Amino acid sequence: MVKNMICKKCGGKTKERIRRKITKKHLKKKYIFIRWRLCVSCGQLYFNKDDKIFIDLDNYLNKDLVQTKSDNLEKLKTMPYQSYLKSGWWKQRRKAFYMNNEKKCFCCGEKSELLHHITYERKGEEKDKDLKPMCSNCHKEIHKLIISGKAKLEKAHHVYKKMIKKEYEQKKTTT
Repeated sequence: MVKNMICKKCGGKTKERIRRKITKKHLKKKYIFIRWRLCVSCGQLYFNKDDKIFIDLDNYLNKDLVQTKSDNLEKLKTMPYQSYLKSGWWKQRRKAFYMNNEKKCFCCGEKSELLHHITYERKGEEKDKDLKPMCSNCHKEIHKLIISGKAKLEKAHHVYKKMIKKEYEQKKTTT
């Protein structure tokens, strides 16, 4: 885009604006502009077609939006896990997950409070299939299964769900 563009409508100066985040309202559109110019005097907007990106609902967070994740990907992959969970990137990723998925626990159906990683291979580039919504109780129990060696990280959520179902059926038959 042109550095010092003059407004065609009023002749005033324009300033460049850059979008750094995608919000929920943007997901309703097929595309958004990540960079544009705004006239300081009259508010006229100018867009460049090269700054238009199409939103892919499944992978929109993996797009390179100016200086978002791509610059920090290596940092995200190497930071301690607890720090990663406190990062702005993870907060955005959680929001995106819950925009497309129900906020209920995978195992028991209660309200989900946490997202359980079924793999850490793509930390910083998680896909929806890498995450399972969990209530804090089920999440705690799943990690107990993993630590005890009764289940692997990738399958622990399925193992625990079967255990809950089995307990429920046993209670049902005894009463």
